[in-house]
Amino acid sequence: MRMHQHNNTSLKVSNLLTALSGICGQLALGVYYSGSLVPHQLIIDDLTTSQLVELITHNQAAIFWDAYLQGIGTLLSVIFFIRLVYLSGAGSRFSGWLVIIISSVILSISLVDVTFTVLTVTAALAGHTETMRIAIDLITGSTEAFDYTFLFVPAPMLIISLGIVLLTSKLLPRLLGYLAILIGIAFVVVGLSSLFYTLNGSLGTAFEIVQLLQLLWVIASAVFILIYGQKRLRS
Repeated sequence: MRMHQHNNTSLKVSNLLTALSGICGQLALGVYYSGSLVPHQLIIDDLTTSQLVELITHNQAAIFWDAYLQGIGTLLSVIFFIRLVYLSGAGSRFSGWLVIIISSVILSISLVDVTFTVLTVTAALAGHTETMRIAIDLITGSTEAFDYTFLFVPAPMLIISLGIVLLTSKLLPRLLGYLAILIGIAFVVVGLSSLFYTLNGSLGTAFEIVQLLQLLWVIASAVFILIYGQKRLRS
C-alpha cells in the first residue's frame, strides 16, 4: 500500500514537472518570438554604426533578457520533448532516438544564436563595431542565418518524430499526434520556400504562424499531461 502511494506521488510529481517544462518553456519562447524586448529599429532599420552602438547600449538589459528567454525556453522545451519520449515508452525506438538527437541539435542552434546576441551587446560596449555588425547580420533582418538553419531540417524532423512517437503510444490523444505531423509538414513547406525567397513579408509571416501553432501544440500537450497524464499512463 505504501509503495503504491509512493508510486502515485512520484507519477504526479513527474507529470507536473513535465507539464511545467513544456508550458514555461513555450511561454519564454513566446515572449522571445514576439520581439517585444528587442528594439524594433534594430531589426528593420538601416542604422549607422554610431546609431547602432547607442541603441544597443541603451537597451542592453532588454537584449540580454531576450537572449536568456530564448536559451531557457529552448532548454525547458527540449526537456519536455525528451520526457514525452520517455513517458511514451519510445526511448528504444528509432522515432524516440530521432527526437532526442534533434532536440540536442536545436538546443545547440539556440545557444549559438544566444551567443551571437550577447556578442552584439558586448562588442558594442567594447567599441568593437565590426564584430558588432557581423553579429547583428547573423541574428537579425534578411541576413539572419539561424532561422534558416532551424527550418531546413531540425524543426520539421523534431515535430514529425514527436508525432510518430505519440501515435504509437497512449500518452496523448492521437489527434495531437496527427497535428504534430501536419505542423511538421508546414515547416517543410516554409523551409523549401525559403530556398527561393527570404523570410520576409508573407513567407516570414507564414513561418511565424507555424511557430505559433507549434507553441500552442506544446502547451496543449503539456496541459493534457497535467490533467490526464496519470490516468493514461496507468492504462
